[in-house]
Amino acid sequence: MRLISTSTYTLREFRDGEIPRHAILSHVWGEEEVTLQDVVGSHAKDKQGYEKLRGFCSVAAANGFEYAWIDSACIDKTSSAELSEAINSMYYWYEEADVCYAYLADVTATYEMASSKWFTRGWTLQELIAPRSMIFYDKDWQVLGTKEELGEIISGCTRIPRSILSGDEDLMSQSVAQRMSWASQRKTTRIEDRAYSLLGMFGINMSLIYGERENAFIRLQEEIMRISDDQTIFAWRSRDQRGGLLATSPDAFSDSMNIVRFDKLDAVDEPPTSNSQGIHLHVNFLGVKVRGVGLAVLHCCDTTDKAKPIAIYVRDLDFKMKRFERFQSHLTLPIDMASYSPLRFAVRHVCVQRGNLLRQRRAKEESSFGVGDISNESAEIAVERFPGVSGLTEAASAGHSDIVWLLLTLRDIEAELKAGKLSRVFWAAAESGHAKVLEILVCRSQIPINEVAKNDEGESLLVMAVKGGALDAVELLINAGIELISYPRQSALGYAVILGREDMVRLLIERGADIASVDALHKTPLCYAVENSRAPVVRLLIEMGAASAYHGVAKKDAYSRTPLSYASEKGHVQIVRMLLPAYNKEDLEVPNQGLRTPLSFAAEKGNDSVVKCLLDSGADPLSRDVAGRSPLHFAVSEGHEDVVKLLIERSATTLEIEDGGGKTPLYYAVKRGSIGLAQLLVDVGANTKTKDRLGKTPLSYAVEANDAEMTKFLIDNGALISDESREVRRAYKNISSRHDTVAAHKRTSSKLFGII
Repeated sequence: MRLISTSTYTLREFRDGEIPRHAILSHVWGEEEVTLQDVVGSHAKDKQGYEKLRGFCSVAAANGFEYAWIDSACIDKTSSAELSEAINSMYYWYEEADVCYAYLADVTATYEMASSKWFTRGWTLQELIAPRSMIFYDKDWQVLGTKEELGEIISGCTRIPRSILSGDEDLMSQSVAQRMSWASQRKTTRIEDRAYSLLGMFGINMSLIYGERENAFIRLQEEIMRISDDQTIFAWRSRDQRGGLLATSPDAFSDSMNIVRFDKLDAVDEPPTSNSQGIHLHVNFLGVKVRGVGLAVLHCCDTTDKAKPIAIYVRDLDFKMKRFERFQSHLTLPIDMASYSPLRFAVRHVCVQRGNLLRQRRAKEESSFGVGDISNESAEIAVERFPGVSGLTEAASAGHSDIVWLLLTLRDIEAELKAGKLSRVFWAAAESGHAKVLEILVCRSQIPINEVAKNDEGESLLVMAVKGGALDAVELLINAGIELISYPRQSALGYAVILGREDMVRLLIERGADIASVDALHKTPLCYAVENSRAPVVRLLIEMGAASAYHGVAKKDAYSRTPLSYASEKGHVQIVRMLLPAYNKEDLEVPNQGLRTPLSFAAEKGNDSVVKCLLDSGADPLSRDVAGRSPLHFAVSEGHEDVVKLLIERSATTLEIEDGGGKTPLYYAVKRGSIGLAQLLVDVGANTKTKDRLGKTPLSYAVEANDAEMTKFLIDNGALISDESREVRRAYKNISSRHDTVAAHKRTSSKLFGII
């Protein structure tokens, strides 16, 4: 410590433990203060401040002090290291000095003291509190009185209790907020010094960073939190909330002189902590607004109403009860805990995010809120409108994320959620596709997502989310670690395919869903995409590997059908063309349980474009099902003339293929009564005289069906009635007789009307 001789005005440094008795000066800096360089260089007398220095040394010497200390002359302010050490030691130096002289340069009498500039400066606060012995002097170095004698005046203008001024009560008995309130409205030349001048008041040592402006005060509060669990540090009021949960200036504590600790709340006994995310603390929390606004009840109260703890407004930024911001920071509220149901409160760990000291325009959302907007009325109405777990389920189903958030602030409902008893609420959110609600539930439940029970139909939460149709909800569950396995009824991927949701299909596969998975019917996602005519999804699945040799497009389902089989039956020529490049010749002929090939299904349905694609790819037109029917049999049976032509063009042999009963395609044309098809078949060589296993010809069936036109057609094309049985010949005579009568009637009618 460097001291100045009261007789020679020379400076001398002393080590700790060797410091002599000395007086210390508290004053307000004026013009041309005498610096250390002035004293060393013998220029002190040239400065206006020399008279102050001389007066101080004279009074100190007269009181028996050989040495004295004055900040202007005893600190080398050109050395940042020395300045930092001095500021961090200042409180201690004033506390350890034998006497402190407070020089009020603007006071001539005691009654003027209250208006002295000395009481408005930041540095003089600790210089007032720290000394054990303090004497006040006027501008002429006349004694005004001691700190004890002037206690009433000093307390009146500083709001510092006389017990603190006198030393009867320890400084640390005062709350952080109270001590901060004494510093409010005081000024310093440098903004940073508003914080640095308070270091000793809170027993803090920290580095000095001039240029950091308000951040110095933020750092001071963070250091205080490291050594104290006093939550009064948060009980400030100011419209400047750039500091987040921490004030940007001591002025925010101007109304906190009566804020003291309150230890009657049930809460975890852990001090607040600070990290890069924000300030973490345990508080009783009360939701008061459906827009994520709540009250954090601090462990402090006003001495004028000690039964009511002080609460501050905070807002849940993402409705997860994890990140909050100080909200409406110009307001605090005394809480009458007895007026609320105990279930409304729950002890919570909250993290209030760090502020941004850059001055920014307030968001419209925040500035649009008024005091009335954050009343508790809306919360009470919501709780009444959506009571208990049933209300929570209803709110989740409707997508009311704000109400879900509010209801989960209730102690009993949250307890059930954390115990895993609210699966139905999860189902409601997932089935309705409300990702925000689902996100709140997943975050707040604190149980593994895969432990959330399936619904009554055995469907997983992921399947319900897929059916709900919200991609963000599906992604949320995947990010939460939900299993992507197949379920007995249908997998999430399967449902996404069925619904035609390309975005979901891509997401699920990219995040690990098995593209080759099968359900209870052995159907793959590709199979469902084909069955449900989801061409874009089919393309996506093929691009992502569903058609690879490993996965196999020829994979059969429980009915032994392949995707190509379904696509062919449904006539999806676009899908067929997508699938065919992945099929080899053998795969084209993979039959179902009834030995029907894709070509067989396409022919039956009359899908000529599909039939042509299959034939061009090498499909066998001579294939037969379990009943011996060829594709041509099916085409003729259903009357698909264009398909019949395609099949005949590819293989005339197919004309003579007999089914299990020995019937050729011509039999089917006869049965259908289609002269056109019969003509088409006969023109290319179909045999009209063939007999089936029962010994019947096509003519037999035409006669039995009383189809005179078909009968005539067959006879005209080589069928012999003489080769038929007696019964057929008899039936033929009846047909011929009726046919002749009808023909004659037609000729007569035509003559009468002049037609012929």
